Amino acid sequence: MNALILVDVQNDFCPGGPLAVPEGDRIVPVINRIQSEFDLVVATQDWHPADHGSFAANHPGKQPGDMIELAVHTFDANVPAGWLCVSSPCAWR
Repeated sequence: MNALILVDVQNDFCPGGPLAVPEGDRIVPVINRIQSEFDLVVATQDWHPADHGSFAANHPGKQPGDMIELAVHTFDANVPAGWLCVSSPCAWR
């Protein structure tokens, strides 16, 4: 069995979205074209409640893209110390 795992492909990351990545939409036709080559296609989507610390609106005076320090809350014993997992993928701290 072969699987295609699509991690966090969202309109938000396409041009015009609130978290747009330049040319982020260019991956969509590729995904659509290759899906049929896999036995299993799994798509994930990251989600946070409205009061999550990753939103600039929850930090007075901060704008999207500003850098802040968040407390590390790692609940997975398989994630090494020093890795920040507030969203996917984990980022080295």
